Amino acid sequence: TLTERIIRSLTEVDSEGRHTGDISRMLIVTFTRASAADMKKKISEALAEAIARDPRDKHLATQMMFLESAKISTIDSFYYDLVKSNFAALSLPGNLRIGDSSEMTLLYRNELEAVIERFYNEEPDFPWFMEHFSSLRNSSSAVSIFLSVYQSLLSYKDGIELLQKYEREVAPSPDRGFFDTPHGVYIKKQALSRLAHCISVLEAACEHFSLSDNPKLAANYLPAFQNDLDTALAVKAAILEGSYEKAKDLLDAYKPLSLKVVKGELDEMTKRYKKELRDEIKKILSELGDDFFAWTPDELTLLANKYAAVLHMLYRLLSEFEARLMEEKRA
Repeated sequence: TLTERIIRSLTEVDSEGRHTGDISRMLIVTFTRASAADMKKKISEALAEAIARDPRDKHLATQMMFLESAKISTIDSFYYDLVKSNFAALSLPGNLRIGDSSEMTLLYRNELEAVIERFYNEEPDFPWFMEHFSSLRNSSSAVSIFLSVYQSLLSYKDGIELLQKYEREVAPSPDRGFFDTPHGVYIKKQALSRLAHCISVLEAACEHFSLSDNPKLAANYLPAFQNDLDTALAVKAAILEGSYEKAKDLLDAYKPLSLKVVKGELDEMTKRYKKELRDEIKKILSELGDDFFAWTPDELTLLANKYAAVLHMLYRLLSEFEARLMEEKRA
């Protein structure tokens, strides 16, 4: 561990019998105050044991003396000290300090509530926007949602600018089809995966019935399975062509044919195709339309415009909040 490496560098000697580690020349950062305190405690105990073994070692005594002032801190404290020692160059006030969690929570909520109030008073579309997050004006739940979104965005390099990127991606464009959008890419991948399974099963079933020694299987079962296969292949082709509308029309028009009765004993594979696999294929093709192709192209455009508008308003809201927050922190 890091603590063990530090202890070894302070207490052990090199091939020439000299100590090489010096705690006063080290910068040690941890994630929490508890970790920093625990590290300092373990180093102190290790130095005390080393001094007990060799009381005449001046280096060990010096390290123990310097340990209290050693630079062992959290990452936050390190950067705070760095900023504070250079506040003039950074155009920051000399009384700069780190607010505690309760102060920051109150500051964040107050600033966001002020921004929400202004948007309610000055933005005609803001009540419509808020309906997507909360039905109550200035509700605590809406503030909590926005703060959660803001904190999540800060974990990315682009921060709240990601919202503009998402807005551009979902907004309708004459230069691209639906399957070129992020939602379309996902739907295309899922639909093609399901269709690949259907086509594999149906091709095997059609071959089985075509090659069967029982001619009634081809006559009574093959048309229904071939109809399913033709539908699956046509939908796959439409998707690969980039035509959402054509794929939707094919799935909307899909009507599975009934299997005609075949008298006599059926082999196990035929029984499985006839019941279990046929039901599975019909279910997949039906659900494909319900899950991914329920909207008309016009409805998709309206939805995309709606999502883009929500993202745009959210970006404006959080941008103003962030600007007010930075200004308040500087005050």
